[in-house]
Amino acid sequence: MRILTTKRFNEVGKFLSPEYRAYINSPQWKRGWRRGLTLRLLFGRDCILPIFPAHDADHITYRNLTRELPLRDLVPLNRIVHRQVITPLRDLLRWLLGRKLGNGVLAWFLRGCVLFWWGVIFAIVAQIAALMQS
Repeated sequence: MRILTTKRFNEVGKFLSPEYRAYINSPQWKRGWRRGLTLRLLFGRDCILPIFPAHDADHITYRNLTRELPLRDLVPLNRIVHRQVITPLRDLLRWLLGRKLGNGVLAWFLRGCVLFWWGVIFAIVAQIAALMQS
């Protein structure tokens, strides 16, 4: 587990702000349809590795805080995948591309993962339907 130094704490900034923490711990977020719909995007599975359950809806952008939409602002993630895959990948992209571009690339990568798995699900359903017709 990574230790959050003062420098790192200030880097991540907005999502650790008191306002963000209050929102994430509020009933509006915990019981809200936005979070619930995001968790159901892949039938309760993680968007990177669907063999794992999604524990929470993760913000890929904070621009629309309190007005988030699934896939635009939120994706379903497992805590372990978030800590072991997404956080190091985000840090690498920010180091290579800068904070703004790195965050944007990561956001599109996560959206792409969700769309990829929906494509896989669609292909499987199409194959099953074709087999049932023959």
